[in-house]
Amino acid sequence: MAGFTVNNFGLFGGSGSSSGDWMGNLLSMTADYNSIRSGAYSKLLKAYYGKDSSSSNTNTKESRIDKLRNQIKAEDADKTVAAAKSDADDLKKSANVLTTTGTKSLFQEKDIETKDEETGETVTTRGYDRKAITSAIKSFVKDYNDTIDSGADAENTTILQKTLSMTQITNSNSKLLDKVGITIEKGNKLKVDEEKLNEADISTLKTLFNGAGSYAAQIGTRAGQISSAAVSASLNSSLYTSGASYNKNYYNSMFDYGI
Repeated sequence: MAGFTVNNFGLFGGSGSSSGDWMGNLLSMTADYNSIRSGAYSKLLKAYYGKDSSSSNTNTKESRIDKLRNQIKAEDADKTVAAAKSDADDLKKSANVLTTTGTKSLFQEKDIETKDEETGETVTTRGYDRKAITSAIKSFVKDYNDTIDSGADAENTTILQKTLSMTQITNSNSKLLDKVGITIEKGNKLKVDEEKLNEADISTLKTLFNGAGSYAAQIGTRAGQISSAAVSASLNSSLYTSGASYNKNYYNSMFDYGI
């Protein structure tokens, strides 16, 4: 049998192969065969490809986490836009209270009833309701400061531009505002000296806060523009539908990742 080989099966080597060589090959093949029959080979295959599957699952999980993070960032951005809209709407209302003219104007002279501290009798005088005017201006200042804060936080170019425009309008009226006890403080915020405001010349107050061309009217216009910009930003967001209604599906999808 010298020279006889069965190389396809690896049982025997070529001519001159030792009996130890081909016997070792035979034993190795028999071991492989037995391992296949016992299912060990199948388990090894599953373990091998299982590693790839695990890696794939890890990558999928990471991509889902990244997606969730991005959506959370979008949600946070939308919250700042919503805050800017809410504050701007409040500021627009405060401005409207001050700028209204005619019989409903705060700057219309009216009968003011007060009690005499000594006699306790009610006294009626003709004049301006300074208490109501001061209260309305303080509300305006509060809403203005809130809008400055939320407008600066919003990651929206138009909102930022309109907020900056408000501060520029205020700076151009700073001297007149100072005359009635309103100063510009750190962060472009307004501060009211209530005592000075109560004693301010009524004509100066009218110039600043009453009528279509007043400082308050200009600020009210910018507040309306900030509100409109916030609506536009919301319509472009996945948080809202085309009708600016709340998109519940957005939040529902956040819990579908299987993390």
